[in-house]
Amino acid sequence: MPINDHKQSNKAEEMEEELAVEITESFMVTPNEETPNHRLWLSKFDLLAPKTHASAIYLYKSNGQYPNFFRVDTLKQALSKALVIFYPLAGRLTVDDNGRPEVHCNGEGVFFSVARANCTMDEFGDFQPSPVLRRLLVPVVDNNDTQRSCILMLFQLTVFKCGSVCLSRAIHHSVADGTTSFQFVTAWADIARGAEITVPRPSLGRAALRARTPPTVLFDYFEYTDPCLDPHPEASNPPCTYDSVILTLSKNQLNVLKQGTPPLPTGYLGNTVMRVSSHLQVGDLLMKSLHRIADDIQEAISKVDDEYVHSLLDFLEINKNAKQRAGEPEDFGLVSWLGFPMLEADFGWGRPWFIGPASMGPLSYAYVIPGAESSGGVSISLSFEQENIARFKEIFYKGLESQV
Repeated sequence: MPINDHKQSNKAEEMEEELAVEITESFMVTPNEETPNHRLWLSKFDLLAPKTHASAIYLYKSNGQYPNFFRVDTLKQALSKALVIFYPLAGRLTVDDNGRPEVHCNGEGVFFSVARANCTMDEFGDFQPSPVLRRLLVPVVDNNDTQRSCILMLFQLTVFKCGSVCLSRAIHHSVADGTTSFQFVTAWADIARGAEITVPRPSLGRAALRARTPPTVLFDYFEYTDPCLDPHPEASNPPCTYDSVILTLSKNQLNVLKQGTPPLPTGYLGNTVMRVSSHLQVGDLLMKSLHRIADDIQEAISKVDDEYVHSLLDFLEINKNAKQRAGEPEDFGLVSWLGFPMLEADFGWGRPWFIGPASMGPLSYAYVIPGAESSGGVSISLSFEQENIARFKEIFYKGLESQV
């Protein structure tokens, strides 16, 4: 279980001046059939998602079949077919008459660029998430560029001197979470190799994520409000003294949401991530075993039932300016990609050797991702204070050994 610290020096950072990636062609890919033209309502969970394009890289080792390895025309044709099925992702992010974000499903297409690197894949480095990796291998999205920033999906195919390739994607988080993003790439790959699509067809049903009439808030939502604000406008003010550790979770919440009534349709296209917290005293956190801490986290997840989710949606409807609490410098976030259909992205030239994030945020963060080449292990890409990473690794591996 290797841990990669992206704040430490890596080859890509050290060789930035020597590395060069040249864009050789860029074009738009549109659906190869006419698709419905309409406006798609975005849920509260969509509006709370980061207003950025989430990026990931897929690395494929050359099979020696150059120039037929990752043919651009094959990718382009398959992409145009996938966009018929996932047609909202070929639209544009816009706003309605009241300024509320929505998607205009107009079939204008997605951006695709082809590039060549002046090095081999091994020479490029270890592909740890970094600003350099993001700039070189993922299409650049400037939020000041109104034309490109409203495009929902952008892709780049980078060919290395050894013939291996990196396929990157940047998908706007306002319309797709990790599940939707990975399902789209997998469907695209299925079409490219002439196979049946192995992921659920996208569903646009939104009824399950609309607020009720009248809104009924039954729980406190610390994760979506300032701790000194009243989550119930009609109730008395609660005390605003907190001495706890907030563990932000996202794993399993899609499955929990699907258990609601009415359930989310299979293949729901949109964001289904919400935050829940397990509140632990610092002393208890330090004294408890790993198993006991995991039980506390599971207990927090188990409270997310249909009533809890609808109450949250009602809370967000009442408190229209509510946002997810911003991270503090001492916070640590953990995201697991282990449950996503990632390694199934076989475009006809073999499964990816590695998949991972292209960049990470400024706070302490970790991504748990499948190990290279389906090894059965996992890799952890870690954003952490450089002066503390050695001690963190020592404690981390010691803790694992004590559990064996």
